Amino acid sequence: AVGPTLWKPSATSAVETAGLKPIYASVQPLIAGPPFLRLHVCLKHDGMIYDFVPRRPTALMTTLRLLCGREVTGLVRCRPVPRTSQHFASHANLHWQQVGLARCSREEMEAFASQQPRGLSLYKNNCWSFAQKLVDYACDGILHTEPAAQQGLQPLTRPLFVYGTLRADEVLEAMLSRVPRNRPATLPGFRLSCVRDEDFPAVVRVNEEEDKVDGMVVDGLTAKELGALDFYEGEGYERDVVRVSTTDGLGERVEVDAWIYCWPPEKADELAGEWSYTAFREERLKAFISQVVVPCRAELERSEKDAVPVR
Repeated sequence: AVGPTLWKPSATSAVETAGLKPIYASVQPLIAGPPFLRLHVCLKHDGMIYDFVPRRPTALMTTLRLLCGREVTGLVRCRPVPRTSQHFASHANLHWQQVGLARCSREEMEAFASQQPRGLSLYKNNCWSFAQKLVDYACDGILHTEPAAQQGLQPLTRPLFVYGTLRADEVLEAMLSRVPRNRPATLPGFRLSCVRDEDFPAVVRVNEEEDKVDGMVVDGLTAKELGALDFYEGEGYERDVVRVSTTDGLGERVEVDAWIYCWPPEKADELAGEWSYTAFREERLKAFISQVVVPCRAELERSEKDAVPVR
């Protein structure tokens, strides 16, 4: 069996299975864990492997936070099945069990996976719940608000509202290797504050309607790029959806739904004072890119390159 309560394949006629591709599950050892301790679930569909792991799986602080019931930043991995002779046989053996027939394409699976919450914990959002959501989506044909993104490279329809360091084209260029198109926008009902002892700000929702945050919406991000920005924002922020005011292609004011990185309300005591984008650009931008953004990009690339092969 794949797991204690994992999915069971249902009887399906030949007509119903026409054009559908199987989805498999396998329980693997934890990263850097003993081979006999199989607790980590992976999915395989149409030549791709999907799983959800901590951003820093071997760090002591990750283990301590998880054991204390706290969240860590997770990393959604969508990887091609290894084709080397070393791994080919292991992907054809009985460690993989079919758990359903996917009614969606590979591109839709990747897009759906990339949009899942990044806060990982032992009790709420973990590799098992992540896998269950993917199977439910793939096998039940649930429609999603975002279109398919082939290998995460086609643009998503929902923009991202940015208000802090990501307003700088130089930061976007350093993280994404390009500057996506953007336009000014305003977020009502939120307040911008500086994170104590840091160069970056955060926003929190407030009751005062007159409060607003100026920023911009970034259009045309791909699923892969959104994942890179999730990595950049780290454990301190939560990605949510808000309603912002901006302009359309004709210069008319419109309201659109947009992603945003919010500061959790329970951590509001870590915010102190105002934050100025103008002052940040003039005084800290160059050093911030070299000291923070460039190392972050390098760490992201290492985490993707060093992903432990599925056995």
